[in-house]
Amino acid sequence: MDKLDYKPYRKELTVDLNKTSEENTYLLNDTIFLEKTPYYDQQAGTLGGLPVEKIVKLDKNYQVTLQGQPKDAKQEIDWSKRLPFMQLSLARVLYSLAFNHLLNIPTLDYYIYQDHASLTLDAQDLGFRALDQVEDLVSYTVLANLRVKQTKIDNGVLVRIGDYPLQKSMGPHLVRTGEVGETRIFNYKKSAQGIEVQFVAGQLAHQEYKKLAKDMKALSQLLNCSLDQVYTKTKDLVLKKEQYRSQAKKLQSRKNNDLAEKLMAAASDIHGIKLIYKTITDLTFNELKEASAYIMDQDDYLQIYGLPSVGNSQFLICLSKNRNEDLKEIYDRLKDAYKLEGGGNYLRVQGNVATKYLPEVLEKFLIRFQAKIDH
Repeated sequence: MDKLDYKPYRKELTVDLNKTSEENTYLLNDTIFLEKTPYYDQQAGTLGGLPVEKIVKLDKNYQVTLQGQPKDAKQEIDWSKRLPFMQLSLARVLYSLAFNHLLNIPTLDYYIYQDHASLTLDAQDLGFRALDQVEDLVSYTVLANLRVKQTKIDNGVLVRIGDYPLQKSMGPHLVRTGEVGETRIFNYKKSAQGIEVQFVAGQLAHQEYKKLAKDMKALSQLLNCSLDQVYTKTKDLVLKKEQYRSQAKKLQSRKNNDLAEKLMAAASDIHGIKLIYKTITDLTFNELKEASAYIMDQDDYLQIYGLPSVGNSQFLICLSKNRNEDLKEIYDRLKDAYKLEGGGNYLRVQGNVATKYLPEVLEKFLIRFQAKIDH
């Protein structure tokens, strides 16, 4: 009996067991275990009462590695994993057929995981309506409880469902589509090859629906509304959140502008440049950065700020966008001498410096900038 024969529900099998020269490694004439393939991970169980660590398909038999010496030659699969695997595997076939039948989109690749499955489609985009149509067709095919015909080939199995085209697959399959039970696409995303669609089926889908139902019930209680009002209530909350966020941004922008106006009012004139040279102790770096950005849009301002702290302090030097003097060049000349950590561009530089050097670094920036405008 081969692993692709028509008895997918067999849970036990007694085999001929031959020991190899490798420790705890045996050759089997047959198996109901599944070795690792490009489409799913290894699915084993116990052999002679011991967990199977590894199974490899050879030309005419199988090689297994155990955690010790088996007491007999009886294989027992882990049915709690095998049934969800077969439900996902057949659901994958149904989804591939549905995408091809409805949308003429072929499947490029697929993989069966422990808690979900995915297939990669030869497409660049998918609409929600298209996904709904595919899920509807898969659900209809499941409810129709069609016979699943299987033909063994050298590397897998050909699956025939109803009048659909043959699908090449791997591993054991259920014998009726109705055994797939529930299915649900829960995510899709772009991949290097096309579109990856992720879904659950059978027991896994049922667990997913139970979790969703529980979450919806909790949400309805939190929102103090019935289940059919959850969507409307949630949408209203999202809209309110966006309104509050917009108002908060306006208030923050007004606050930043007010701060910028106060800083500009304290500027002094040096050769046509309005200089703001301050040590800041009552503002955060982000607040200062936002205000300085507003000032950079005004003509002919040079801003030199120091934010002293214990150990290391921060500095921020900004130049109005109508100027072409290069602050980054000044920064690069001072970087090694004062071990500056930071960077920027010709209009804005920022970073950290040892607190004892902060006053000197700010002064050097001003002196070197003056040298530039004097030339």
